[in-house]
Parts: sequence; structure tokens; C-alpha cells
Amino acid sequence: MDIKKIRARILFVNLPLSFGIFILAGLLVVGWLGPHFLSDERIELAKYDFGLSVSNEHWLGTDTFGRDIFTFTIHALIPTLTIGIVAGGTATGLGVVLGLVSGYIRGPLDSFIRTLSDVAMTIPSLAVLIVIASYLHNTTITMMALVVALFAWPWATRVIRAQTLTLREKPFVAVSRLNGDGELNILDIVILANMILADEYDGIADLNQDGQLNILDIVMLVNLILEN
Repeated sequence: MDIKKIRARILFVNLPLSFGIFILAGLLVVGWLGPHFLSDERIELAKYDFGLSVSNEHWLGTDTFGRDIFTFTIHALIPTLTIGIVAGGTATGLGVVLGLVSGYIRGPLDSFIRTLSDVAMTIPSLAVLIVIASYLHNTTITMMALVVALFAWPWATRVIRAQTLTLREKPFVAVSRLNGDGELNILDIVILANMILADEYDGIADLNQDGQLNILDIVMLVNLILEN
């Protein structure tokens, strides 16, 4: 195995991730420090004239309620990121679990999960948020994030299910069954590991002739990279 090629591939794969983390970190810093320099008085209703254009005092102008848009944006960064992280993490985690179970076990459970996801995809989460906000005067950020996640998991479920359906028919899954591996181990160590890393490291199958990508293969790869 060409270690230099693996290093170059890992660096290439991680560049978008590194760039995204850099942007996220910048937004977190601005969202944390910004409110200390921009008073929340600037986002009070009718604080300024309505619909002002961009100026030195109002970098993004004012909205139709007389609030400074730039200040409003800075104050909304942390709540927005919180909703995105909580909703995204919850929806992804739920989608991965349901997708793996649905694609691997099949049968009536698969039909139930697919039907449930199809129904959930037709419900607009924004409309549900508006309805909840109209009935609950104290809607929290966590509640809004969970509502978004409640209707976002079907997309992840469908993607993970499709990949699981492909991987469950691979020879190395049958070999794992013959070796006496439990269904949970096959889902976690064999199918999920291949799903996460197989597309990123095409040449990694050289470690194992049957193409299986398990924890031992990952450990061997890390050791080879560190040693060289």
C-alpha cells in the first residue's frame, strides 16, 4: 500500500471538513463576542425608522419593524447554530439507526419505517413550528430544534437504508455471519464502518482480499500512516 498516496487522499478528503470547521468556529466566535459589543437595544421594536437603507450606522439597514438587521443577525447566530446542531445531530442519529435497521432486517419492520418516513417527508416542519409558536408563548430553542429534527430524519433514513441494502449483499457480510458474528456487530463493525470509510479510501481493500473494512483494517491503516 502506498502510504504517501493514502496521506494525500486523507488530506484531500479533510480539506472541505477543515474549511467547514474553520467557518463554524468563526461564526461561534462572532456569535459569542458580538452581543458584548452590540447592545440588544438596537433590536428593539421601532428603535429606528422603518426600512432604512445601508449606512455607516446601520451596516445592513433596518427591517420593517425598525430593528438594526446587522445587530439582529449577530444576536441570532448562537441560537441558530444551536438549532442546527441539535436538529442535525438528532435527525442524523435517528436516521442512521432506522436506516440500518430497515435496510438490514427488511420485512414488516422495513415496510413500517419506509411508510413512516414517507409520511414524515410530506409534513412541512416550518408550518408545524409556526403552529406550535402560536399556541405556546414560550417556545424554547431546544423545542424548535427537536421539531425540525422530527421531520428531518426521513432523508437520512432513506440514504442509509439504500446503502445498507447494497452492503448487506456483499460477500464479507456472509463471511461475518459464518464466523458467528452477531447481527449487532455486523451492523456496527462491518456495514456501518464500510459505509463511512469505503467511499473515502478506495484502495483500503488491499488490506483484505474479500474487501471487508473492519476495525482491524482501520487500526492497521492508522499504524501504517504513523509508522511512515
